[in-house]
Amino acid sequence: LLATRTALGPADLVSEPTSTASGSAAFSWEANWYPVMPTSYADPVRPNGFTLLGKHLVLWKSADGWACVEDACPHRLAPLSTGRVTEEGTLMCRFHGWRFDDAGNCVEVPNADAGAAASLCGAPETCATSYPVQEVSGLLWVWPDAGLEGLGRSLLEEPAALGSGAWLGSIEFSTMDSYDTGGTVITQSCAPHLHEGTFAASD
Repeated sequence: LLATRTALGPADLVSEPTSTASGSAAFSWEANWYPVMPTSYADPVRPNGFTLLGKHLVLWKSADGWACVEDACPHRLAPLSTGRVTEEGTLMCRFHGWRFDDAGNCVEVPNADAGAAASLCGAPETCATSYPVQEVSGLLWVWPDAGLEGLGRSLLEEPAALGSGAWLGSIEFSTMDSYDTGGTVITQSCAPHLHEGTFAASD
C-alpha cells in the first residue's frame, strides 16, 4: 500500500465517476468529508468510537496524528473502541492484544511465536479497515470510503471551510415562541424538558 501511494498520484487511484440519466455525476454519500466531532471533544489517550453512515468506526491519536479504522478487530471482530492506545500510538484490541498502526496494519500478535507473528502481521486479512482523517477548523473529519480509490478521492477533496470554528459558540435566544435552527424547531414549552442540564432547568 505504501509503495502504491508513492508510485501513484491521487488522480491515478480514482476511476471515472458514474453519471445519472441526465448526464450529471451521481452523488456518492461515501465520497465526502464528514465532521464527526470537535477535536476538543476527542480523547487523545483513548479510542473514540462513533457511527457514520451506519458504519461503526473508531478514532484515536496515533504517533503521527489522528487515525480512523473500522471498529472491529479482524481477529474476532471485538470492538476496538473498547481497547486502548499504547505508548507507541498504536491501537490495541482488548480481546487478544493485537495492535494496529494508523494505516490499520497489524503490527503485533502477542500470543504467536516470532515466525507466525511475522506471517500474520504481513497478511491483508489481519489489517483493520482504515479511513482517511483530517483535522480542520477544530473538527475531526472522516472520509467514509475505504481502499485505494477512497484514499485517492479524499486526497483530491478538502473539507468544507468552516473558518475559525466560532460557529460552535452559544445560541442567541429571542423572545419568539419558537424559531427554526437549521431544520429543528425549538419551542419554549419543550426547552425545560428536552434541554435540561444545558441551558434550561425543569423547575
